[in-house]
Amino acid sequence: MTDKEKYTQKLMDAVGGIDDKYVYEAQNYTPKKRMPGYVAAIIAAAASMFLIIGAALPLTFFSLSAMIKSGNAQNDAKDTAPQYQMEQSFSHTDAEKYDSLPQINGAALVWRTAERGYSFVPISESKAETLIASIGEGGEKPAEDDGISVWIRTEKGEYISPELKRSPGNVDCAVFEYSPEIAISDKAARMITDIINERG
Repeated sequence: MTDKEKYTQKLMDAVGGIDDKYVYEAQNYTPKKRMPGYVAAIIAAAASMFLIIGAALPLTFFSLSAMIKSGNAQNDAKDTAPQYQMEQSFSHTDAEKYDSLPQINGAALVWRTAERGYSFVPISESKAETLIASIGEGGEKPAEDDGISVWIRTEKGEYISPELKRSPGNVDCAVFEYSPEIAISDKAARMITDIINERG
């Protein structure tokens, strides 16, 4: 027997020793189907979007929460601002209301609103002088005309508005029409609020 025949014999013995189960599987083998490229791309895009949305949602909620807190803080600051409190005290006081200003003797705080007309509260001359001295301390322009006019009446019968710059033109012997030039200073607004609340 030649070497070639010996080799063939060994090969045949080896093939004959193979389990029939493996031979059957080999004969009926079907290759696994590969996922098409476009399906893999869609899955990758969906996963990316999920990650982006997952990262963005907490940031969005945090930003909205910060904006809401900021808005509430601004409202709280507005509610506690001396100007706002003063305006509220004007509208909630039980001081007498007049269609036209009556005769007043002595120093007084006088104001007029569109809804309530004229009102006044008697004050001491020292309070009138302190209020007059505070005119122009802030110096800021008023944010808007709130429709409230304010005057301080002195013992001498002079009317001066804390919403006008200190000048000879800001003194008259009666209430006078004006357009606000400056905002009432915080100090004066607090004093006015206290005067009205003491009366109310």
